[in-house]
Amino acid sequence: MSPEEEECVRGIVARAPHTRANLALLGDKTFLFSQSRESFLMFGVTGRTWVTMGPPVGREDEAQELIWQFRETCDRHCGRPVFYGVPQDRLHLFWDTGLSLLKIGEEAIVDLPSFHLNGASRQGLRYKKNNLEKNGCIFEVIPPEAPLTLFVWGVKRILPVRLTELGITEEAYDPSLNPVRAKVSLGLRVLNYHDLGLASVGGTLFMAHQIAKEVMATIGSVGNIAGSVSAGINIGG
Repeated sequence: MSPEEEECVRGIVARAPHTRANLALLGDKTFLFSQSRESFLMFGVTGRTWVTMGPPVGREDEAQELIWQFRETCDRHCGRPVFYGVPQDRLHLFWDTGLSLLKIGEEAIVDLPSFHLNGASRQGLRYKKNNLEKNGCIFEVIPPEAPLTLFVWGVKRILPVRLTELGITEEAYDPSLNPVRAKVSLGLRVLNYHDLGLASVGGTLFMAHQIAKEVMATIGSVGNIAGSVSAGINIGG
């Protein structure tokens, strides 16, 4: 994908109302664009089978045109078109294509706080869970990451921090008692790679800061030693 196509895809994805459009950014798909370049189909080819990931993304009035364009492109290359993961509310776009509808799998929303594996109705799930654990598999619900706050104090001092304290003291007011001068105090705690993980952005920034400190300390130590040596040598005439 060229840089221009990538920019076009990112713009369409940013305007899409559903999160599955972000699958276009994985870098493993080919794209078919509409004439306006405001819509696309993402797909991959395996043998003679051309498989899209979902229906067209972008303008709704261009969806059917893109579907037929994809179908005709497959025909020209003797390929078999497959539209995978089409939501029920968009099936009407495919009624006139001559394709067969095949239901594969299910989607469900699980209430994790109340979910359990107890009872006869969950026996099959318990069996699968035990087999997976015997093979070394681990199930873990990873909480979403909070936005990363950075404290920037010069080019060489960029550190991940957590806000621990915020204080505002109003010191002066106008005649309507609106504050016109206030003093703000912040309390910050520097986060390290133990808090964020070494592979995270924040952990990498912390390690870069530590390395820079160690380099500066080493340079300072060498400078002090050199100064001491030069001061201790007396060259007589």
